[in-house]
Amino acid sequence: MPLFYDLLLKSGVTSERVLDEKHLLVAEGVLDSVAKFEFHEISWTEHLVNCRCRLFERGFTVEHVDEVERELVFRPFEIIPAEYTALNRANTFLYATGFVSSDYAHVRQLWESFMPLILFLDDVEDLDADRARGEENALLQGVSIEESFFALHPILKRLLLRIQPLNPAVFAHLENLRQQAFQKGFVQLIRA
Repeated sequence: MPLFYDLLLKSGVTSERVLDEKHLLVAEGVLDSVAKFEFHEISWTEHLVNCRCRLFERGFTVEHVDEVERELVFRPFEIIPAEYTALNRANTFLYATGFVSSDYAHVRQLWESFMPLILFLDDVEDLDADRARGEENALLQGVSIEESFFALHPILKRLLLRIQPLNPAVFAHLENLRQQAFQKGFVQLIRA
């Protein structure tokens, strides 16, 4: 999440908002719930309830929590095709951004610029294991692994370009990882 905070700060969100204690406590609670969900200690529904409760504990109204869910957590990505729901799997972290900015479109755009790439990189790396365990993986959500791979790769590059003006060094690093994933994934597809 440090990358996300860096992008928020470099895009004009004040450090007072990003480092607000309420925000950090919600973020901590959301990440704790994510870990429990990832290790199968709680269900998806319990995870969502936990996240909502973190906001309620910090003074959010039902209407505000509903707005955060509608505008951030459950809102589909603008550019990523809808069938690749695995790339939305980290979006519950966005519960924590309700304190950071009321400009949900700005928050969402920053999130979409890098998070799908991070999850795509994980999906390329874990393809065989995810397939064997029946885990969520964007490469398994299209008509074929090949179609998913080649459909997502240029979209992710276009999204990543959004952060280049905000943090050129991070852009260069993530672009290098994207290119490595392309090469690795391409080799995997040839061998399959």
